[in-house]
Amino acid sequence: MSEEEKRNEVLEILKETPEPESKIVALIWDGKQFSIRIPREYASVLSLDKSKHKFKFKLTRPSPLDAKGVTTLTGEIVVENPV
Repeated sequence: MSEEEKRNEVLEILKETPEPESKIVALIWDGKQFSIRIPREYASVLSLDKSKHKFKFKLTRPSPLDAKGVTTLTGEIVVENPV
C-alpha cells in the first residue's frame, strides 16, 4: 500500500462521525421529586459547572386524536447566562 493510499484511508476514517454515546442511569426518588445523576465522564467532557449550567426538560405529549401516541421526555444541558 502506497503512502498516498494510507493517507486516504486515514482521512476516510477521520471523516466518519462518531457514534453518540448513551448510558442508562437509575432514577432517584427523594419523596418529593425524581433525580438523575450525570455520569462523571460525561460531566467532565462537557466541563459542567453547577453555577453556569442548567438542565432543560422537554415533555412531548401525543395528539388527543392519536390513541397509540407516545409521551416522550427529553432533555439537554443549557448555559444559564450565555455571554
